[in-house]
Parts: sequence; structure tokens; C-alpha cells
Amino acid sequence: MRRGFFLPVIKPFGMTSSRAVQIVKREVVKHGELGRKVKVGHAGTLDPRATGVLTVAVGRATRFIRFLRTEKRYTATFRIGVETDSDDLEGVVTRECAAPWVTRSRCEDVLTGFIGEQGQVPPIFSAIRLDGARAYALARSGRSDASEAEALRERLAPRPITIYSIDVLDWRGGDFPEVDVAIDCSRGTYIRSIARDFGRALVDGGGAPAGCTLAALERTQCGAFTVDGASALAPIDVERDALRGALAADAVASIDDAMAHLRSVRLAPGKARDLRRGDAVEWWNALDADLPSGASSVAAAAATAAGAAGAERGGGERAVRVVNTADERVHAVACVRRARVEALVKA
Repeated sequence: MRRGFFLPVIKPFGMTSSRAVQIVKREVVKHGELGRKVKVGHAGTLDPRATGVLTVAVGRATRFIRFLRTEKRYTATFRIGVETDSDDLEGVVTRECAAPWVTRSRCEDVLTGFIGEQGQVPPIFSAIRLDGARAYALARSGRSDASEAEALRERLAPRPITIYSIDVLDWRGGDFPEVDVAIDCSRGTYIRSIARDFGRALVDGGGAPAGCTLAALERTQCGAFTVDGASALAPIDVERDALRGALAADAVASIDDAMAHLRSVRLAPGKARDLRRGDAVEWWNALDADLPSGASSVAAAAATAAGAAGAERGGGERAVRVVNTADERVHAVACVRRARVEALVKA
């Protein structure tokens, strides 16, 4: 019996991510293997108006959400000439000005400037906490006052994100043009904020911004899972029969499957027991065969992306997540000091 797994689903328009998780949990409980108190969570919220891939973690897989692959891909529609307080069409229109002068080539030029690492200010209608309250709650309370909304926006600190690519897929001109884009980005990126900032950067000959808001959004990739199932297990609809069929057929992603991007080592039974107890365990030797010539540490071999090459061995490491599977193997994600060098440790 599995004690935890990942299940990618397709969230429909209008449904909250929390509601999707509740539906999955209901069917998992009815399936009966994991009990009524099973934990279920997701690996990244989709707004109600957005559709696409939502990765749901069940049981002990919830402990591994933070170690999933983080890349995300979206297709979005930006409507130019319109601004709203929520940065999408669900909000109140705060500015509307026809922009027939905007062209596809101009959009492509401006969007290119958004590629790379940057600080992004979230929408005021977001779940970011400010002084213990959610930003969306504060935004709703001051919705009738434009100055309050602007003051709230100034309180939101920029958050580091990376946009890897933005490609224009389609273009529809007119007084209020629409542009369809494909966006590859890091975890934590708000596509609504990209639309808002794009509208501010798109200026006419007199320097006036065109304005823009998000009109439609689909997440086509969430880590290893894609909307068409091309790179991993195909997501299923958040619907009773589809969920029951997937659970009955065991058409889910195991913790092993979801952690396939991490380096993997195996421990001797004695060290496995130590790891299970929470003791520090030196497991670098198990990786030595894979280290490049001249590498002096796991950090030097595996964590250049984290900017932490050169961490020295010594003292052992404690696992930050430990899961015992049905066959009594130990799964743990371990970090080498503060270098954030992650590896899936098996025994």
C-alpha cells in the first residue's frame, strides 16, 4: 500500500485550488487505503479564473512538496488598454483607454525586456501577508478608495522571480488589442503582475502607458507534469469518475517518481536506522562514484545552481524530510549544511 503519492489534476475555470484539493481528498478517503485523516495539499495555487495543471500531494508526499521541480509554464491572454484593481478581469476597472496604436512587433519588443531575474511586486489581491492579514482582505476593505489601493501596493515588497522566456503566440488588434503569450517562469511568479507591468511599459509616442490586464490564464506545466502528459503522468480532471479510476488503477506518481530530478544514494541498514532516528549521517561516500574528477564535496559536484560550490565535508547531515515506505525503505531529502544541496537518500 502506498503511504503517499502525487496526483496531477486539471483545475477547471471558476474552481479554487482549495476546492480541487477537497474533491481529491474526498475520493482518496473513499478509496480507503490511507484512512480518513490523510493529509492532502497542492504544490502551487491557481487563481479561480485560471485553468490547468495543479499538482496534488497525498499522504506522506505532502512532506516533499518543497522539493518538487519548480519550473512552471503558462499560456496567457493580455488585454491592452484596460487596467483593473486585481490585475485581471475579475477586478474593478480602474482605467480604460483605447490603444489601437499598439502592434504585435511593439508587444514583442517590450515583452523581451521582462526576461531574466527580477523583483516582482505581487497583485494587491493576493494571499501575501501584511501585518498578519492577507493582502486581498485589505484590498477588499479599501476597494472604494483608489489612494488606499495604491498605498497598499506600495507596502508589497518585490519578490525575487525569474522569467526564462516569453513568446507571443497570437495577436488580435483593435481598440483594445489582445496578445496571447507563452511564459516559462520560476515558482512564485504572478502572471497578473506581468500583465500589469507590461501595460505600464507599453507607452505611446507621448509617454502615456497603454495599460493592460490579464484576460485568461492556463498553467500548461507544473514541474514534471504537463497539461498533455508529455513529460510525466497525464493530469486528470477534478471529477469523481476520473479520480476513482486513477486511484483504482494506481495511476499516480510515487515519491520516487516526483523526486527523480534529485541525486540518489543508498545507505547501509545501520545508517538507515540512524537517519530514521534523526541522527546525523555521513552519506557523501555513497555519492563519491558520481563526483567529477577533482570535486571535494557534494556541494562542488551538485549545487552550482545554488551558488554554493565549495562546502566542505564534516560532521554529517540530518535529513530534513524522512518517509518510511511500505517496503520499509527510508526516503529522505538531505541538505549539505546551508548550501541547499539536495539528494534523495534511500535505504
